Amino acid sequence: MVLLALFGLTLGIGVASYASIVYVQNFLIKFRFLDYNQTTYIVIGGLLLGNPFYVFFGWLSDRVGRKPLLMLGLLLAIFCFRPIYAQMFQTTDLQHKTENKSAGSRVVQRQLLPDGDSLLTSTTQRVYTDGTLYQEIKKQTFNNGTSGKTETTQSIQLNAADLWMLIFLTTLLVIICGMSASPSTAFLVELFPLKIRYTSFSLPYHISYGIFGGMAPVIATYSIDKAKVAQATQYYLAGLTYPIVLMSISFLIGLLYLREIKPVDPQSVGSSGLLNQVKKLLGGAWMLLGIAAAYFGIVELGIPKLTSGHPDDLIFGVIAMLIITPVAAIGLFLFGRYAWMGGYED
Repeated sequence: MVLLALFGLTLGIGVASYASIVYVQNFLIKFRFLDYNQTTYIVIGGLLLGNPFYVFFGWLSDRVGRKPLLMLGLLLAIFCFRPIYAQMFQTTDLQHKTENKSAGSRVVQRQLLPDGDSLLTSTTQRVYTDGTLYQEIKKQTFNNGTSGKTETTQSIQLNAADLWMLIFLTTLLVIICGMSASPSTAFLVELFPLKIRYTSFSLPYHISYGIFGGMAPVIATYSIDKAKVAQATQYYLAGLTYPIVLMSISFLIGLLYLREIKPVDPQSVGSSGLLNQVKKLLGGAWMLLGIAAAYFGIVELGIPKLTSGHPDDLIFGVIAMLIITPVAAIGLFLFGRYAWMGGYED
């Protein structure tokens, strides 16, 4: 049951929570260069507007059951997260805005440093007709006439309409996440007997949020950087591939294997013999998926990254090969083995 809770529930919700809350700030600041204060307002606004729905979905799960909301939340996350983030990108894309060139400015300052070097600072500001402001600051040091490395920082300040649009989109992400995250805690409590409840509850929860969800920021940043280098058209959505894949696995397993603990209609409990056979046969598929995950994580992903010679690849290779791959491969194989043996029949 611990493996079922891990792969059928907390795995998908863990990465969904990351993709709906944590990733928003990282996406807007690091990849869209949005002003830090505006990004903070967006995240706080989305949480304030979306968090009350956690209470609502908890109340609703007491009346319609836990599983329908759990599965619906994961399904909406799988299909809606990419369009929502694509709209966020379009909202902050300066190519869709008209620049007021007469209102822009460029200021260059040279400063003498204590060690005798000089620092050249160039500040460029662009103003757009809808009220959006763009600022670029370039700093370059000079030593005896030899120029050093240039450091560039960019910042975008949006107009009020675009700011509220991003708050609305963030609220949607929080609501979708809350649809599955809110009833999940009650579901996990009801899933395990009292004597082993804390251990059984905490193990899949912390593995999902700590390992799979905790590693998501590194994997997302790495995926976007690589997609951008490869000049992918929608490189900015590459960071969502990892959570969407894991949410899809969790949705399929949860839909087939999770049972409603306290159903509204007791007559609806129980699976048909045909469904039990499907569960057992799919156990072989989960074991094969575990083997495939081990092969891909070690041979196709881990070793090539570890031996590429690039520091970013080395970090990603260690995470993929030594942390995520063992947990995913061994866990999926054991889950498939129990399913194959009929351990999850009703």
